Amino acid sequence: QYNAAASEFDGSADYVSKSSVTGLSGGNSGTFAFWFNNDILNQRPICGFGASGYGGAIQIDVNSSSYGIQLLAYSTGNSLIADFRVGFNPDLATNKWHHCVITFDLSDTSKRDIRINGVAQSVTYSTYTDGTINWASNVFEVGRAGGSYFDGGISDFWFDDSYIDLSSSNPFYDTSTSKPKNLGGDGSTPTGSSPLVYLPLRGDDAGNNKGTGGDFTVNS
Repeated sequence: QYNAAASEFDGSADYVSKSSVTGLSGGNSGTFAFWFNNDILNQRPICGFGASGYGGAIQIDVNSSSYGIQLLAYSTGNSLIADFRVGFNPDLATNKWHHCVITFDLSDTSKRDIRINGVAQSVTYSTYTDGTINWASNVFEVGRAGGSYFDGGISDFWFDDSYIDLSSSNPFYDTSTSKPKNLGGDGSTPTGSSPLVYLPLRGDDAGNNKGTGGDFTVNS
């Protein structure tokens, strides 16, 4: 059985960052997958491109007092083009590991999905507009976004700028065991190709990106 590594983020100073992800350019699609274990019940960012509210920025928050998962994305013109929210779920309790996959293609409303622990979620898409997310113009951070920090553990963080159809199978989560799937040494198992970002987030080497986009800097 595969056992994932993890890094603990202190909620005040810890995060990993990269000023520019190699090979990433403007687009309207993306897939994020990650394990998280939050220490407190509050709005906490898993990751972000630039500060929330700036052109080209994207931010994912988990487990606030009012919702379980939220994704916000802004266009290069600083307009909100995506706002996805999963309602508050008491099952997303603190001090427990959970898995999340968010995948979308803003050009097609049939291509969007959020799975938590392998289960498709009821999602409110209050904003879903086809537009360009200028990924490349912003610093990519995991464990921090918009000046706020995540307090807890993050493991097997995976990102690529394409949509993945999860309707028939989830390549990130083993529903039979409720355990992580082995994503491969370079993160290529889910799609057959190495993604831009695959951070196993080993505590002794948290910035090592097994994907193609280059290593991250560890900040604390």
